[in-house]
Amino acid sequence: MEVLRLTFRMEKLNNDSEDFESIDEVAAGWVIRRADAPDDVELESAFQTWLSGDSRRFEAYRSAEDLFAGASEPRTHSDAALKRVSQRMRARKSYWSRPAIAAAAAIFVLVGITFWMLDPEGTKLMTDIAEQRELTLSDETLVELDAQTQLRFHFTEESRKVYLQAGAAVFDIAVDSRPFEVRVGDYVIRDIGTIFSVKINDSMLNASEESFAVSVEEGEVEVSRVQEGRIEPVSIVRGQEAEFVESIPVTVQPIMDDSFASWREKRFHYRDRSLDQVFADLQRFHKRRIVLADTSLAKEELSGMLDVSDLDEALNVLSKALPILYEVEGDGEIVVSRAR
Repeated sequence: MEVLRLTFRMEKLNNDSEDFESIDEVAAGWVIRRADAPDDVELESAFQTWLSGDSRRFEAYRSAEDLFAGASEPRTHSDAALKRVSQRMRARKSYWSRPAIAAAAAIFVLVGITFWMLDPEGTKLMTDIAEQRELTLSDETLVELDAQTQLRFHFTEESRKVYLQAGAAVFDIAVDSRPFEVRVGDYVIRDIGTIFSVKINDSMLNASEESFAVSVEEGEVEVSRVQEGRIEPVSIVRGQEAEFVESIPVTVQPIMDDSFASWREKRFHYRDRSLDQVFADLQRFHKRRIVLADTSLAKEELSGMLDVSDLDEALNVLSKALPILYEVEGDGEIVVSRAR
């Protein structure tokens, strides 16, 4: 009987007729359950599904969090509501049974993601230094995240949107009636049945213009600007890549051999890449701080492949290819200067 009541309750919570009282009750229950099991990935997925179903739920959850903060025991908006939540919590082993949670359609299933954060506009994910992870979205789209990557997901009944805010990711898009798009700044990358990679090119000293690259392994994407008329839509098909820089016309060209999303193997393939962007890539995989003592080095360019898995070896390779010297300070900081 408990499982039957749970099924009914889950159906009610995903129905547009949900009333404010039930939202508050269930929000309080989520606060308690997430506090009891902060590392339960399946629980978190079910919670995100509930949260995305109605804009009122986010505010209800935040209100419940505020009420519980600093309390010696859980409290809800009223004693009666607390009693109802407490009764459900006493039976929560069966209330939150694994089959029941699995029955709820999760927004995503996480595999070791460092951090997720609630947001009214979607769910934010972040990876740490040297951390690369994979995740599967509810539509079965596969996503691979590079080190120090930040993404925000927002799925609705009409659309699937991902906002790439830092780092790089590969998307293997599942077939779905809803369009899938990735946004980088005011650019929109629209999928047309695809496996593709998007990488934001960071800069250590902001000496290079902000840019990002799109590479397509299968299918096709179309890249355009949110502000129409800024650039003509650019089509990129299998085996092609393009870099988008504000002041430079877009050129679509073949992907270099064996270089598609090679950051997954901690390898980077560069075409005339500025040194400050090369060091920014290197820094994302190592905690030891790298400092350019001579800022004019930022404009030096590198072409070729760089393996960033071993920091010392990568620095040796760079010092042979470019006019640089590097020294390791007592605290481990690496200072890069121009060779004389």
